[in-house]
Amino acid sequence: MIEDFGADELLFADDFSDSSSGFGVGTNSGGTVAYMSGALQFDTAADGAWMWSRRTHSLAWPVMHIEAGMTPSANGYAGLLCANNDNELWGAVVNSSGAWAFVSLDTEGVHILISNEEAGWEIAPATTTRMALDCAGAETGSFRMQLSVPDVGLAATYEQADGPERFDRAGVYAESNAHPFSLRVYDLFAYGGEGQRVTSPEAQALLLHVPADWRPACFETSVNPFEIGALASVSCPLSAGRSNVAVFVQFDAQESMDAAYQARVESWAVDSTDSCETGPNEVSYTIDGAPAGRILCAPQTVRIRVDWTHDSLLILSTLTEFEGSYADVYADWRMAGPE
Repeated sequence: MIEDFGADELLFADDFSDSSSGFGVGTNSGGTVAYMSGALQFDTAADGAWMWSRRTHSLAWPVMHIEAGMTPSANGYAGLLCANNDNELWGAVVNSSGAWAFVSLDTEGVHILISNEEAGWEIAPATTTRMALDCAGAETGSFRMQLSVPDVGLAATYEQADGPERFDRAGVYAESNAHPFSLRVYDLFAYGGEGQRVTSPEAQALLLHVPADWRPACFETSVNPFEIGALASVSCPLSAGRSNVAVFVQFDAQESMDAAYQARVESWAVDSTDSCETGPNEVSYTIDGAPAGRILCAPQTVRIRVDWTHDSLLILSTLTEFEGSYADVYADWRMAGPE
């Protein structure tokens, strides 16, 4: 289950359209890093080569949340890093075969802290997968990291007594397992915080539209700053029933919600079938015969997702299921969406 570390202050949201936004670029023995066509691109120099780049914030924070879209061109590692200096960085990496590891980087190289080489899922080259890294400094009681890849249901943690107290840098890591290899990084954002989040009034109001049986497990999460107009977000792990995770996002206007929904439609493009109950589909739906919103049912990196809008509430929601069927997720949508 993904944990909320309490990072609630947006530090920066970088779409890499401005080549002076602060990430390090250039060429070294590992390869080349450059801003390129709306992405931060890593081109490694050889099989096994690795590189990293980072952006610094003016303040250091006890906790930090970093999230970005990663698109590898071939088999290799993509990762996110947190740090308070450039001599020692900490983070997590995932490769195209689904293996992951928590790592540290220093002047002597990369060190694996813990790893899992048999994760059982795959991030295919040339596809974009969102990754997130949470870091909690030793100032919070112990040094902890959390790696999450929501599209495949991955949430892994690492903890040790000693480590950096605070963080003021967010970084990206790339390593090739083949040559040539490139990694393109999209829409990276970072939040900082003190480690104790107080549920906002907007999130409290949003929870009223979550099925009552799901609410006890729900917690507020940081909104994606690239989804313009998002006011609040809550995530609900579902330990019983059919779906695994439900996410609800409150928007400020119909136009903002529809734009965020359309971006998901484009990311998870489907050829529609007769019904979301039986297979992929993208269609409008009604409540008591009146138009209510749109619903997308699609295969994702692992199994199934359902995204839908609720026009009168201005809420965009998502259900994900990593083992079940369209019928299972559709049944949960019937409870959480139109009813």
